[in-house]
Amino acid sequence: MSQYCLLLPTAPTADDPVEWCLLDADGRVGDHGEAPAGDLATRLPRGARVWLLLPPGEVSVLRATLPTRNRQRARQALPWALEDQLAADPDRLHFALGRPEADGRHSAAVIDRERMATWLHWAAEQGLELHTITPLELAIGAGDDDWRLILGDQAGWLSTGPRAGLALEADAWPLILPRLLAQAQAAGEAGDEGAPAGLALHPAGAAPGQVEALRAALPDTLTVSEQPAADSPLRALAPLFDPHQAINLLQGPFSGREQWLRRLRPWRAVAALALAWVGLQFVMLYAEVRNLERTEQALRAETVEIFRDTFPDSRVVNPRVQMERALAELDGGGEGGPERRSDPFIAVLNAVAPALTGDDAPRLRSLAFRQQRLELDLDAASVQALERLREAVEARGDWQVQIHSAASRGERIAGRVTIQREEA
Repeated sequence: MSQYCLLLPTAPTADDPVEWCLLDADGRVGDHGEAPAGDLATRLPRGARVWLLLPPGEVSVLRATLPTRNRQRARQALPWALEDQLAADPDRLHFALGRPEADGRHSAAVIDRERMATWLHWAAEQGLELHTITPLELAIGAGDDDWRLILGDQAGWLSTGPRAGLALEADAWPLILPRLLAQAQAAGEAGDEGAPAGLALHPAGAAPGQVEALRAALPDTLTVSEQPAADSPLRALAPLFDPHQAINLLQGPFSGREQWLRRLRPWRAVAALALAWVGLQFVMLYAEVRNLERTEQALRAETVEIFRDTFPDSRVVNPRVQMERALAELDGGGEGGPERRSDPFIAVLNAVAPALTGDDAPRLRSLAFRQQRLELDLDAASVQALERLREAVEARGDWQVQIHSAASRGERIAGRVTIQREEA
């Protein structure tokens, strides 16, 4: 069940006390009190819809005939439709649009734009998340044909129908209310809404003398029904509260969505930079992956080329596995074993093969065996790699290794090495 928290401050200051009241959807008062504005956030239950009811003098409630029923266009046209009823420049005012009435006109709540910002700042300082901002008179449920007046000791709030009302200081009502009744009577004679059938008076802390002064100023033809007195305006409002007919001032530039976007606006540049950085990282990663793929393809092609140079009569299927098997056969694992090792070519390959394995070993580009000497064209990471190959081969027996050349080729070394038996 929805729970409403009604707040009735006197001014947007932190020190002034604020009357507050908790209501359920049926208008039953759950809790009520008065507290400094700074203590409100700790007193209110979580999940309650917080309504800020603005005091008299803050909001004007007006009506206008608009050329469209489209809500967005109607809100844009509202300042110009109300221009003759305004006492200030429309550019300085904030307009909140109500629902269209039965006569086709729209109700509107108008407040000074800077004042509206002040109230929002006040609420934010108190840690309040507002669901609705509206004047109290628009939260009073309209009677069938009667007007309703909540009269406090300092102010009074009059509801003259759905989304229509007025708030004034308490002492002004004996003077103003008879005039409003007379204007309504004249409007009724002209074919517009007429005077009310009666007035429901709800004393809410008003002194007996204030109530008597008001009743004495009213015409005898008006039926006044005085309701049981309440000790505060919000307690008097509780059984009359109608959340569906209020005009919420949190519209347009002061809507929840706009305020959320306004809080995010300073972070747009940071978010844009973060997205750009993430995008750059993906581009760099993609470029690195592509570069590794090209390197892998180049190494595979080079391996195939070496295999074809070394074994021209063999069909290339898996060069790495085929070369490992060939080296294993040369090492005595294939047919002919010891007899093949007696061959000079097989013997020198058997001596050099272990030195060509390993990640740091030189890569074989081509080989040739002529005049009992093995000639190798190698691609090495450094001259030291060629020296390690020489030392490894010479350590395997009576072999003589000569490095004939070592030339730079980019970041690698192209070397030419010969291996043969040492002369006895």
